[in-house]
Amino acid sequence: MLKTEKLGVSLSVACAIHCISLPFLITFFPLLGIDWFHEGIEFFLLGGSFLLAIWILGTDYYKKHKNYEPLLWAALGFIFIMTGHILEKSETIFSFLGGMSLLVAYWRNMKIKHQIKVCEC
Repeated sequence: MLKTEKLGVSLSVACAIHCISLPFLITFFPLLGIDWFHEGIEFFLLGGSFLLAIWILGTDYYKKHKNYEPLLWAALGFIFIMTGHILEKSETIFSFLGGMSLLVAYWRNMKIKHQIKVCEC
């Protein structure tokens, strides 16, 4: 796995964990003296994941395997995440589904690249 792929997977996992845990953590913020939340973290994780997914999955699609399945999984993941931001009451579920879809996108991309390497030998 390339360093950029590891970073993409790590950002996807961090985004999923952040989105799942945040609703629970917000209830404890007042106890810790925190009365605000900075949305920059969300935009950094979401934007970073989106840019890395486009770069990694798009590059592999055009240069290596021409299989659009990982791109579809990534698109589905971002649709879930954006739906969660729009429907705030269901944000946790949609964010989790989005993070998992992104993980599947990276996993399928690695599997497809591995199959190509095995076939070329």
